[in-house]
Amino acid sequence: MNKKSAAIAVLSDENYLEAAKQVIYSSFKYGNWKGDYILLAHNVKEQNLRWFEDRGVYILKTSSLIKTEVWEKALGKGKDWPEVVYSKLYLLSPELASWEKVIFLDSDVFVRKAMNALLDFEGFAAREESLSRNLMYQFIPDLETLGSEHETELSKLKAQYDFSAISFNVGVMVIPTAENTTAKFQKIIDLANEIHGLAYFPEQAVFNLFFYKKWENIPYVYNDFYTHDWFNKHGFWRRKNDKDAVILHCAGKPKPFEKESIYFSEWSENYKKVDLLFNITQSGETPDSKSIQKIERLNRMNKPIGKLGLFWWRLKKRLGLK
Repeated sequence: MNKKSAAIAVLSDENYLEAAKQVIYSSFKYGNWKGDYILLAHNVKEQNLRWFEDRGVYILKTSSLIKTEVWEKALGKGKDWPEVVYSKLYLLSPELASWEKVIFLDSDVFVRKAMNALLDFEGFAAREESLSRNLMYQFIPDLETLGSEHETELSKLKAQYDFSAISFNVGVMVIPTAENTTAKFQKIIDLANEIHGLAYFPEQAVFNLFFYKKWENIPYVYNDFYTHDWFNKHGFWRRKNDKDAVILHCAGKPKPFEKESIYFSEWSENYKKVDLLFNITQSGETPDSKSIQKIERLNRMNKPIGKLGLFWWRLKKRLGLK
């Protein structure tokens, strides 16, 4: 693929502009990215877009996709997420069809190594959820007691989808844009309005239903949950460090841009240099196939330990134990 055939997309409102800049910097410097960049800008002031505009980043201004009456009637914890998360749906906007493929990177990632191999995926691609969690996890991860109305609405979805199917994480996604039509974009917007409030992870649930059984699984190291997946660090086959990560995803708390994070120093060093874009030498190493396979194998072998730990955590929660 040539330089103009692919782009990396990042998302931000006024609160995550610094994080978005770090993602762009690390993807260029260490990811050896050769394509373009897109900012999905949700209610961002014009003066705060200049840094991106000055560096040739394409700006797609987004707005709320969830109807006001839907927000007001929403059920469950999912209704409490900020509306900016739904701006990820703009990845299916026909406005992005100018590129053959778009790779989305969340605001809490570091790109550590060359990432262009993600363009080898022909269809929509993402990484399966930690512990291969199923579709139900996107809706009620904590096994909370649902109200009768919530249960009724979920039962309608269960009649259409197999909720035991493995789900994927939307922190890193590869999106071919050939089918980015107005009709397709409207279809995912309608789906988001239909299930808003039912899912604990709202936009992630929408993508999972929209691409139900139509997605490819990227290698673990391209959406690497090293900090989150404790079972890989403490299992029988221990992962001693995160050096194999191509894209390190700091899911959960603290975020890498928060001082409490063990990655704050690395994040800060990257952020100090963002104004140098794109006048820097790319220096990312090419991921080694053996290390990719090693982490896949290690994650697969430790998964039973993680599932056992998850079962124990849920049991304690049900019993009211600490």
